[in-house]
Amino acid sequence: MSEASPAYSRDRFPFAGIFEDLTDQIPVTGVGPLEAYLLYQKERRRLGLTPCPDYASTSITSGGHARRDDLRGNIGEIIQANTRTARQMAVAMDGWGVERTALVLPVDLGYIPGWKQSDYMDLWLHVIGGSDLGLKPGNQRATQYERAFANALDRSEVDLDRMNNSGLDAVARAGEYFRFAGAVALAMDEVGGNSTPVRKILSLIDPGLSLGCQTERVFARAQDIPVYLPQAMRPAGSVMEVMSANLRRDVDPIIRFGGVVCEIAEGPAIVCVRDDLPAMSGAYSEQ
Repeated sequence: MSEASPAYSRDRFPFAGIFEDLTDQIPVTGVGPLEAYLLYQKERRRLGLTPCPDYASTSITSGGHARRDDLRGNIGEIIQANTRTARQMAVAMDGWGVERTALVLPVDLGYIPGWKQSDYMDLWLHVIGGSDLGLKPGNQRATQYERAFANALDRSEVDLDRMNNSGLDAVARAGEYFRFAGAVALAMDEVGGNSTPVRKILSLIDPGLSLGCQTERVFARAQDIPVYLPQAMRPAGSVMEVMSANLRRDVDPIIRFGGVVCEIAEGPAIVCVRDDLPAMSGAYSEQ
């Protein structure tokens, strides 16, 4: 864990521990993203963690601290800085629309030698979608999914070489990312089962500039998973300010006679507000 965020630990944020361990295990075992997902689900069950956590979609390489002139081109320091900020945001939001025991933060999976961007994207889309693919590598459902996914990539005309070509700018690769997400969704639908998606996508650091974040958002929309944005809020002057006219009339007698409907916060806070816009402002189109 980052020394700059001691409040963010695997004891307090248990999903972080799963992905930290996977960072060590994957290079040793040589497993791919699908097998890594099965390992994630197996460990999640062993720890008794919720099957439907929140997923914090956040810039890792292309946004956030990548905007800083002093870090331009230094990808290692950019990743480290974005990781630190994402974890600090998670700590700050704990209890304000985020529960630390039910939060997946993708910065907790470190660098995997040999993995391409499509591999990381494959893993995270499965975590978001909560695919029901069993727990043992090579089981019937997992094998069925692999066949369905290969066919979906072909039908969707996804160019993986172009998707993984870091020499191309993000705009040139965006279509491949979005078609890739569509292929994952198609394969999941074909296999079926009792998938358990995340409760919500929480957009953290600079999501509009991150191609990965945009792809996760496209996938979430296709799976009817709500997207939320953190917003800084100040306390209302009165309870009535936050209610519609009909609700004010309805609760007025309760409050006048000493009842409690909701309380005014003591101070400013970061809260999660649902974002129902069809597209996020940024460099890429969801089309």
